[in-house]
Amino acid sequence: MDLDALLDLLADKLAERVAERVAARLQHGSGNGHAPPEDRLLTADEAAAYLGVKVRWLYGHSSSLPFVVKLPGSRAVRYSEQGLHKWLARRMG
Repeated sequence: MDLDALLDLLADKLAERVAERVAARLQHGSGNGHAPPEDRLLTADEAAAYLGVKVRWLYGHSSSLPFVVKLPGSRAVRYSEQGLHKWLARRMG
């Protein structure tokens, strides 16, 4: 991997992290930074493990899942933990 490709990769990862933090603040209010958020945004790996599906399945169905959170200014998505629990509860009866 050449230097430019590495720098692009690092910049993308940094932008994703910043977008995650901005999304969390927008979703929960800025607060004082000490109170735990009411909802946690899960990564694809975390959500897939919880659901017992593959990450590829999760990404493939993201457009139809109600607990998907698109991060502003990024192509990245996260998965609302509370939304995921509610969705599962509805599906389980």
